Amino acid sequence: MIDLNRLNDMRRLNRSEAQAVMNDMMSGSMSDVHLAAALASLNHRELHLEEILGFRDAMLEHGQTVDLGGVACMDFCGTGGDGKDTFNISTATAFLMGAMGVPVVKHGNYGVSSTCGSSNVLESLGYRFPQTAEDARRLFEHKGSVFLHAPFFHPAMRNVASVRSALGVRTLFNIMGPLSNPASPTHQMTGTFDLRTQRLYAWCTERMGIQAAVVHSLDGHDEISLTSDVRVYSTRSHFHKVTVADFGLTPLVPGAIGGAETPEDNAQLLSNILKGEGTVDQRRVVAANAALALTVWDAEATLDAAFFRALNFLDSGRAYDHLQSLIS
Repeated sequence: MIDLNRLNDMRRLNRSEAQAVMNDMMSGSMSDVHLAAALASLNHRELHLEEILGFRDAMLEHGQTVDLGGVACMDFCGTGGDGKDTFNISTATAFLMGAMGVPVVKHGNYGVSSTCGSSNVLESLGYRFPQTAEDARRLFEHKGSVFLHAPFFHPAMRNVASVRSALGVRTLFNIMGPLSNPASPTHQMTGTFDLRTQRLYAWCTERMGIQAAVVHSLDGHDEISLTSDVRVYSTRSHFHKVTVADFGLTPLVPGAIGGAETPEDNAQLLSNILKGEGTVDQRRVVAANAALALTVWDAEATLDAAFFRALNFLDSGRAYDHLQSLIS
C-alpha cells in the first residue's frame, strides 16, 4: 500500500517505486480517501523523470497495447487542466492532419477538468471507438486514422475515475494521459498546463524516443492559442519561442477560441471548422497547431509555409470529408 508519509515528505521515488505506487492506484485496492490523499500529495510535489516513467510503466502494464507493426503515426493530446475551456483544438487538428495524409492515432478521454473532452465531442460526432487492440489496428489500417478512448485501453482507470471526478482538479493523470497512448506513436504534438510540466515532457519524449513538439502558451493554454506567444520544445530544435507574429498575425482575444456549453454544440462547432465554415480565428488556431505538427512530421517543413498550407487545406472543406469517412 502507498506510504503517504513518503509522498508527503517529498522524497523522490525511483522508477520501480513509482511503478509500485501507480500499481496500487490502478489495482482498486485503495479506499477513495486514501487515493484522494495520494493524488493530493502528488499534486503538491515536483515530479521527476524516473517517477513519470515508472507511472507510465504501470499504466501500460495494466492496459492493452495496440501493435501497429512499427508504422509511423502521430498523436495530438494535451494535458488539459489549463482551465481555459477552449473548443477541442487538438481534436480538430488531428482531423486536419489525418486529412492531409498524416497517420493519426489520437488518445483521449472524457472531460474531467474541462467542460468537453475529446471523447465527449467524438461521441457527439457519431464516432464509434474501437474497444480492442485488434479493432484499433484494423481501423487504422483501413482508415489511416483511429481515435482511442482511454477507458477501453486502460480499464483499470475505472478504479480512479470517481475520485478524479469528485476532486474536479487536474491530477497526476492529466500529466500521464498524453504519455500513455497504447499505440506508442512515433510522433507527438502535445501541450502542457505549465512550464514545469513542459520541461518534464521534454525529458520524457526524448527518453521515449518520440519525435515531438511540446507547447505551452505563455498565458496558460496547453496548445498554440494565438492569444499569446508560446514556448515550444521540439526534439529537433529544443526550447524556443514562437510568437503570434511568426504566423503573420496579431494576438486573438481569448473568447475567440472558447468552447460551447454542451458536447453536441462543441461537435457542431468542430464540424463547421472542418468544413471551412468556422470563424477566421478558429480556423487560424487549428492551422497554427497543424503547422507546428507538420514541422515535427516533416523535417523539411517550415512553420510559415506549413501554416498557409494547413489553412488553405482547412478552408477547402476536405478535413470534413475525412471526418465523414471515419464515422461512416
